[in-house]
Amino acid sequence: EIREDTVILKNGSLRAVLLASSINFSLKSEEEQTAIISAYAQFLNTLELPVQIVIQSRPFDIKPYLSRLERLREEQTNELLKAQMADYIDFVKELVEMGEIMSKKFYVAVGYNPAGD
Repeated sequence: EIREDTVILKNGSLRAVLLASSINFSLKSEEEQTAIISAYAQFLNTLELPVQIVIQSRPFDIKPYLSRLERLREEQTNELLKAQMADYIDFVKELVEMGEIMSKKFYVAVGYNPAGD
């Protein structure tokens, strides 16, 4: 059962599920990576309730995006921008051919048992 944004399990325990944002860790500098790891470790050490991190990966249909880009390219009056858009569309198509494009969502589920078990 879901009530007021809280999942109530059959045993009476509760779960709050939060959508979390992600970062591109590999694009961070070494100092930034160290700071992120340290902050994450501190976060984990302060937890008093059970936490589950869930990553949902699903295939992403890129066709609507490519169709929109094609329409925008056709409407473009600047020939240089039109050519650049065509190159970008070709780049995205090549990228898709190399592998399946995935959409990822990150969730944090926090558990709580009011009975204290």
